[in-house]
Amino acid sequence: MEKNSELNLEKGVNAEDYNHSYIIDVNGRVLIGIFLCTDRDANVILGSCSEYLREEDCFTEEPRGLGLVMVPGRHIVSIHQDKS
Repeated sequence: MEKNSELNLEKGVNAEDYNHSYIIDVNGRVLIGIFLCTDRDANVILGSCSEYLREEDCFTEEPRGLGLVMVPGRHIVSIHQDKS
């Protein structure tokens, strides 16, 4: 029976999802990075993350490299997947 449970978990994992960048809007900041995981509280972990400050929907500054980031779920306004 444990084998069936393991198979069901493996079916839910899509390796292609780990290669895409995720764009997260966090209260006027935009974080772009590689999705690594989430938890039951909707916190998101991004790898190789960069932060962009938004000034009236115009990105005027260079990105700030953050590396590995934990974004609290309560601060996330929206999440978009970059499929390019």
